[in-house]
Amino acid sequence: MANGPDVFVRLRPLPPSVPSTENISWNAAPASDANSDDERRYSLTLSGLTGRTKEWKGGPCFAGIYDPTTSNEEVYNRTVSGPLADVLKTGGAATFFAYGHTGSGKTHTIFGQGDVEGISILAAQTMFQRLESYNKDRDDASRLGIGIKLFELRSGSAFDLLNDKNECFIREGPDGRTHIRGKTEKLEDNKVRVRPIETIGCWSWEEAKQVLVDGLRLRSVGTSTIHDQSSRTHAVLQLEIITAELLKAREEIWDREAELVPVGKHATDVYIEEHMKALTKDDDGNYKPNPDHPLNQARIDEAEAVKAEYEARVAEAVQRVEAILNNTPPGAPAKIGGRVVFVDLAGAEFNDNSVSGNPRTNQSASDKKATRQINTDLMTLKEVVRAHATRQARIPFRGSPLTMVLREHFTGEAHASMIVTVSTEREQSAATLNSLRFASTAAA
Repeated sequence: MANGPDVFVRLRPLPPSVPSTENISWNAAPASDANSDDERRYSLTLSGLTGRTKEWKGGPCFAGIYDPTTSNEEVYNRTVSGPLADVLKTGGAATFFAYGHTGSGKTHTIFGQGDVEGISILAAQTMFQRLESYNKDRDDASRLGIGIKLFELRSGSAFDLLNDKNECFIREGPDGRTHIRGKTEKLEDNKVRVRPIETIGCWSWEEAKQVLVDGLRLRSVGTSTIHDQSSRTHAVLQLEIITAELLKAREEIWDREAELVPVGKHATDVYIEEHMKALTKDDDGNYKPNPDHPLNQARIDEAEAVKAEYEARVAEAVQRVEAILNNTPPGAPAKIGGRVVFVDLAGAEFNDNSVSGNPRTNQSASDKKATRQINTDLMTLKEVVRAHATRQARIPFRGSPLTMVLREHFTGEAHASMIVTVSTEREQSAATLNSLRFASTAAA
């Protein structure tokens, strides 16, 4: 996303209970200076907004405007299909965000509702269609599948929806990357293992569909200012091209890291013990060499040598994974490791009467706390997008767990698209304008 995301605006139709006279008028116009349809940008003009006499205009900066009659399939074809084809062909990653106020259609767009399939589900189907003929005459070891990760971000933690909502912790590692790891597991022989978010390997669309249904069923809901059953978390779904060998190689990294922990701890203990014994205090309280116990450097070196052996084993396991990722079989319809990520952001809340003419007053204390965290996350996301769009040297990724997790999707050359969903209902005018101002910033 070196040059910022492609930003699309999707207008939600009026609910059946709202008369057409309460509709916001809109008009989308393409810029005239584009060399091709892919480069064309659109402006959006709104009129009839509550509390505003002048019309609002944004752009031309949007990659597309989806009117209220646009289906999820059309959104998929125009937003996801092209980047997904590139990922399958050349590898890499593509990320698709849905941003908007509560009730504007984010979850409907990403995951679908009822019999209507979301763009992430359509992407998974397309990926399996590409793999089907290739896998037909291959054994389990050589076929390609899709690895699924699905988790939600809530209250500063990640909860693994494919592993009984196991709480995972978001930390920045010494490599500068964000790592999401579960609770520490104590194994035999003082080994300690910390597993990342679960990846479920699926080898058919039917299998993947059931995994997604079971995982999404666990997503947390709560009372918002609009709905009694509103998604109150940010949901992240990753679909990655995998092999059984790749999953096994990644497991080997975790096993070797578990073996390294007690060895590394022993080396540290030896170092501290030897240096403490090699010192003593004189009568003035100052430290000096201990004549009765000179530093046993040989013991320290021996422990460090064993530690280095186990570190090398971890490095070998990491190299094994990298080799698999760089060795897609000739003729394969997709690159191993290519992945698409879908992010359904929780709805923005503004906690005032401008968002809804009938705001709810029965939010529980926990719901209000969740709303505050969501607003903090989305405000930080706005600052990240603004800093990225204006090419600032420092981008505040550490401002919230959400932006820490999304950091890799704002850096490098990975493709990113953002679908900003807005309501066409006049009662939602303030929320719609807030979302569109953010969209304009992201698209700049």
